[in-house]
Amino acid sequence: MVEWEDAWFNTNGYYTIANIHHTAPKILRHVGYLIRDDDTGLYLAAEFDVEDHDYRRTQHIPRAMVRKVTQLRTDELTKTISDCLNRISLSSLNQ
Repeated sequence: MVEWEDAWFNTNGYYTIANIHHTAPKILRHVGYLIRDDDTGLYLAAEFDVEDHDYRRTQHIPRAMVRKVTQLRTDELTKTISDCLNRISLSSLNQ
């Protein structure tokens, strides 16, 4: 699992220096296959094709944006996914 600071942008109109407000980076987590870890950053994939031995839905996170990398065991991964699904279910009920 990789915890990282995501960049963001706003498309709600025009801004001047005076009306741009500081916003803290969005902290995200990605759970997936770690393809490569080098000086430029981390290369991750969400899916692995067992027949063709290739990856899909790949992502690169620049090294400077990475906050933490945690190797998950199967039971930890199951709990992480379950917790996320529970939060999604609860938030959809509150809408």
